[in-house]
Amino acid sequence: MKKIALFIVALAAYSTAISQDSSNTSDSNQKFRLGLSFSPVLSWFATSGDAGLVQPDGTRLNIAFGLNTDFRIGENSQYYFSTGLFLLNTGGSIRHDYFVEDGGQFVLTERTSDFRVNYVNIPVTIMLRTQEIGYSRYFGRVGFDAGVSTKSTYDYRDTRDGIDYPQVEDEDSSDLTSLFRFGLRVEAGFEYNIGGSTNLFFTAAYNHGLNNVFSKDYELPKLDGNNEFIPSDDGSPQTERRVKASTNLFTITAGAYF
Repeated sequence: MKKIALFIVALAAYSTAISQDSSNTSDSNQKFRLGLSFSPVLSWFATSGDAGLVQPDGTRLNIAFGLNTDFRIGENSQYYFSTGLFLLNTGGSIRHDYFVEDGGQFVLTERTSDFRVNYVNIPVTIMLRTQEIGYSRYFGRVGFDAGVSTKSTYDYRDTRDGIDYPQVEDEDSSDLTSLFRFGLRVEAGFEYNIGGSTNLFFTAAYNHGLNNVFSKDYELPKLDGNNEFIPSDDGSPQTERRVKASTNLFTITAGAYF
């Protein structure tokens, strides 16, 4: 994480140097642009699997920040290939059957888990911009996101028949979550030129998760026809792979190109 932060700072310093060298350069003449941005992120799980055994149980407010990079396509300033390097925080809550050990016996419970997953995220998108209208341009971006997990933690609590078992907080969950996240991004926004090649920009984006963000080790108890768990030879519940969910995001972004 420290190396990533230093890399972002170094690129930010480089972008500032570029802006100083091109202070008289028109935005329409730029073949390459660097920018910085910050985003509040609203994230939630979209679950799938057998008979609705895993249910989404709320959203999380997170953040994302990092570097935007745009490469002009050809000679037309209306088309760019957009990418960058971002630190993205996501998460959400899910609810499902689980079990706890109570007095030497295993008890079937309902578990609610609140996950927090951090990614290094790289978008791969195409930007389409309008011609300049006054000092403004309007644009859209469409493409994909690819993220690599750097940290995963969760809180969980178990209940049964109105009884609350002790809550566990800030537990490492890297063995329960996938290393990668992929998503489809659709974004719209506008830029406002404040002088030379410096543009402020604001966007709203929806990001639809494409893959299961939970690992194959995240298993639920196998239940019989009476909705009771099936014990293994040592008395602990048998498990089966059932947890499947993608992460969806809605973001509002503010930033500046230099």
